[in-house]
Amino acid sequence: MTDKTILNELTPSPLVEVKNLHKSFGKLEVLKGVDLSIQKGDVVAIIGPSGCGKSTFLRSLNLLEKPESGSIIFEGTDIMDKSTNINQVHALCDNVSEEMAKLKMLTKQTEGYTSGNWVLMDYGDIIIHIFDKESRSYYDLERIWKDGKIVELNA
Repeated sequence: MTDKTILNELTPSPLVEVKNLHKSFGKLEVLKGVDLSIQKGDVVAIIGPSGCGKSTFLRSLNLLEKPESGSIIFEGTDIMDKSTNINQVHALCDNVSEEMAKLKMLTKQTEGYTSGNWVLMDYGDIIIHIFDKESRSYYDLERIWKDGKIVELNA
């Protein structure tokens, strides 16, 4: 094992990682290959003169502005990857939460909501998994639970 391997194992993955982010408005290039890595617990200040791209950068981080190129990786998921549909997963989760609340069932814990590719919603006696296509294929819960008892719910 090399020193580099040991260092990689000890260094946690960044919470947010921005790589080579570019954004232009017409001919005006505002973000010119921005790179940033933020670890959990970091406090970050974006400072600079008026018009240097601070607001554009922040709006790009939550996709209110669509960068032309680069990547924004949040908790290991590239949110600019066209195969990642965070909004679809969130909409499904929100709908499940609303329907369960109508039945007076509240979540005890929710995991993965921010990742955008999988969510686990724990209602105590009921656990709900919501996946994007790639994660569903990877985890293959149908195979794992194929011998499980199917219980019909009457709402």
